[in-house]
Amino acid sequence: MDNQIPDNQTEVEGLQSDSQDNMDNKDNKNILIIVLVVALAIALAGIAFLLFNNNGSDPEADQGLPEGLPTAVVTIESTFVPPTPEPGDPMATVISRAGVNVRTGPGLEYPVIGVAPFNSRLEVVGVSRDGTWWVVNVPVSLNGQGWVSDEYVQVENGSSVL
Repeated sequence: MDNQIPDNQTEVEGLQSDSQDNMDNKDNKNILIIVLVVALAIALAGIAFLLFNNNGSDPEADQGLPEGLPTAVVTIESTFVPPTPEPGDPMATVISRAGVNVRTGPGLEYPVIGVAPFNSRLEVVGVSRDGTWWVVNVPVSLNGQGWVSDEYVQVENGSSVL
């Protein structure tokens, strides 16, 4: 009889065992959550590195072109001094104190290739169909000409321009 365990003692040991199993499960869940959070943080750091690392290169210059291709840098003067025209030639005098943008075409949607300063005189070589833009001689541009808005220049002898 001494070797027998009372029924209530077996019940208590069973409850203690169940309680220990529950605590182990909670610990395992906590460890799993910590591991997942750390893995997520590492993954996010890796994604950020891939997105924002430019290896010290200029982000403006990186256009996704394959390495090793030749590149060219084109610099266009922001202001220019036009040549002195002959008397009687069609001329445009800049009347805007801020100067006038010289563009690649007749409209605001065309890029600016330079600025003609106030009071500068430009040789007129053409006019837009609607007469609101003048083609002027611009030796520093790729095709030797630019466009200025009629609102910012005063043209002399413009009737001889087609």
